[in-house]
Amino acid sequence: MQGTFVVGNLNSQSTAVYIVEGVGQGWACSNTTGHASVVAFGSNRDKFVSIIRDLQRLYPKSLPVLVADRGKEDLAEDVARATNINFICMPNDWPSNSDVNDLWKKDGDDALKALLSSPRTLPLRYKLLSGNDLLALPSPRWCVRDVLPATGIAAMFGPSGAGKSFLILDLAAAIAEGTAWCGRSVRKTPVVYVALEGQSGFQLRARAWVKHNQRSLPDGVRFVLQAFDLTNGSDVSDLVQSVNTASRQSVVVLDTLNAAAPTIDENASAGMGVVLQAAKDLQLRCDGLVLLVHHSGKEVARGLRGHSSLVAALDASIEVTRESDARQWRLAKAKDSADGLSGRFELKPIDLGPDDEGEPWSSCAVVHAGTVGTSPPRLQLGGGTHQRVALDVLRPMFREAMDSGMASAPPGRACIELKAAIAAVGPRLVCDVGRRTERAGQAITGLVGKGALAHDSGWLWLP
Repeated sequence: MQGTFVVGNLNSQSTAVYIVEGVGQGWACSNTTGHASVVAFGSNRDKFVSIIRDLQRLYPKSLPVLVADRGKEDLAEDVARATNINFICMPNDWPSNSDVNDLWKKDGDDALKALLSSPRTLPLRYKLLSGNDLLALPSPRWCVRDVLPATGIAAMFGPSGAGKSFLILDLAAAIAEGTAWCGRSVRKTPVVYVALEGQSGFQLRARAWVKHNQRSLPDGVRFVLQAFDLTNGSDVSDLVQSVNTASRQSVVVLDTLNAAAPTIDENASAGMGVVLQAAKDLQLRCDGLVLLVHHSGKEVARGLRGHSSLVAALDASIEVTRESDARQWRLAKAKDSADGLSGRFELKPIDLGPDDEGEPWSSCAVVHAGTVGTSPPRLQLGGGTHQRVALDVLRPMFREAMDSGMASAPPGRACIELKAAIAAVGPRLVCDVGRRTERAGQAITGLVGKGALAHDSGWLWLP
C-alpha cells in the first residue's frame, strides 16, 4: 500500500480498519477503538479504491471502513459502492471539511465511538428472500383471469383466415369495458389498438361489433391508424407519449407484429432480438401489457412464425385455429397459470347496409360458443377428413414410440416428434403433392386445437 501511513497494527483478524484522509483522523479512530487506521493523504477516489482493494487482498478478513470528511459523502458512497464496503459520514450539523479528529477533540471518546459504531451500509443489489418473504409477495395481477397477465408481453397468433383479427377486436373491447370474456373475469383496462394492416376492413369489423352488440365500442379503447415501426426509437417514444396521456398501465395491441417491424428478419436470432427488446422497452415505458398479433409459420403446427426466441420471451400466447367453420382459441403458453384453456367461437355475418355508393356492406362479429375449460372442447371429426387420416396414421406411431415424457408430457406418456408426424401423415393425404406437408401440419394443428393431441416444444402425445 504505497503512499500510505498505518496507525496501529494490521493483522489477519476479522476487525475493522479505518481508511482516512489525514494522520489526525487516523490517530483519533485508532486511539478510540483500538483498531488500525490507514492514512491515504488526500481524498482521491482512485487512491481510496486502490488502498481498499490492497487491504482486501492482503488481509482478506479485514473489514475496511471509509471515514469521510464533512461534505464528501457522495465520494464515500461512490468508493464504498466500487469496493463493497461500509462508510462513515460526519453528522450533518458539522461545517464543511470538518472531520472525526475535530469531533474527537470537541466531544471526546464516547461521541466518536458512537459515530464509528454506526457505519452506513449500501443497499444490496440482490435481495435474498426467505420462503416466507416469497409467499408474502403480491399475487400475479391478471388482465383476463388465467389468460392474459396485467403486465408483460403476450401474443395472439394463427393462420390467415382463422379469425384472429375479429377475435382480437372482441378481446380488446372486453378489456376496455371490463366485461367477462369467454367466462373469465376481466380487469377493466384502457386499450390502445395500433391497426397496421387493412384499415378499411378494420373499420368494417368495428361497425359489425357495434351492430351485433347493440352498443358503441367502449370509450376505453382507442385506435391508432398511422404507420408505426416498433424498431424505430422515435416512433416508440411518440406512441408511449400518446398512450400515457390516456392512462398508465394500458394494453397496447400491435396488429400485426410483421407490419410493426417491416424491415426485420424475424427468422433470424439477431432480428427477433431487436424486435423483442423494442417490445420490452414499449412495455416497460407504458407499464402495462403489449399484445402482439402474429401469424403462424408455414408449418402451422409449429406455432408462431419466426425465431424460437419469440415464444420463449412471451408471458402468454393464444393460438387461434380453424377447421372448416369450426374456430377455436387455445392458451398455448402461460407463465403464471395452466395452459390448455380454450374456447370455441363463430363468426356471424353482419349486414351493414349499403355503402356510400349503394353497394351492400357486410362483415362479421364474434359469437362465443362453449365455455373455457382446462380440456379443449372436442369437436367431431368428419369421416374422411385430413384430421381423421392423421389420427389413423399417428395412433400406431404412438404405440411403437421409443420416447416418453418429453417436454411437458406426463411421465411415461409416449411421444413422437412433430416433424416425424408431419412426414408420416403427408403421403397419406389426398391433395396436391406439393401441398401435402402444409396440409399435414394443418391437420395436426387442428387435432391439437380440439384436444385430440397435445403439443409442446416440437413433441406430440395423446392427452
